[in-house]
Amino acid sequence: MCTGIIARNPVDGIVYHGRDFDNQNFIDPLQYEAIFTREGKELFRAANVVGFSGVFTGYAEGRFGIALNTRFPDSIFGNTVMLDNLLLRKTELTTW
Repeated sequence: MCTGIIARNPVDGIVYHGRDFDNQNFIDPLQYEAIFTREGKELFRAANVVGFSGVFTGYAEGRFGIALNTRFPDSIFGNTVMLDNLLLRKTELTTW
């Protein structure tokens, strides 16, 4: 499970956008900040995990932020629900 948070400081108006991977410590060494560019100009940055071909959380400073969040039941059967949706029901996945 992952948690994305977006909050605005009412004093100075700065927006904070963050993500954690909810105690999945094995992911820590695989995380990195990707910088997407075109013709040498930075377009946006993304918090990413090695091997994942998509964006979990991304932002362009002063322009936008985006976060992908999916929740399955918080029980031992949570993965069963996910795999059922993926393999049996052929549910479309956003960034796979």
